[in-house]
Amino acid sequence: MSASPRVGPRVRNRVGWRHRVASLGGSPVHRDLRAFDASLDEIVRLGNDVAGLSDEQRRLRHRRVRP
Repeated sequence: MSASPRVGPRVRNRVGWRHRVASLGGSPVHRDLRAFDASLDEIVRLGNDVAGLSDEQRRLRHRRVRP
């Protein structure tokens, strides 16, 4: 895969001591979203692929994928 299509840095929520303590207590909330980076990069790439298409070209492409 070529260079990442991202324009800027990823948004990261700071994980503070309260979140760490909550996770030790069994909090089901996970704030580390790095596992989704590859999927998000793919979505951005696909969006860039269709960004320059006209409405008619998008309709034709949609019909090829979902007849």
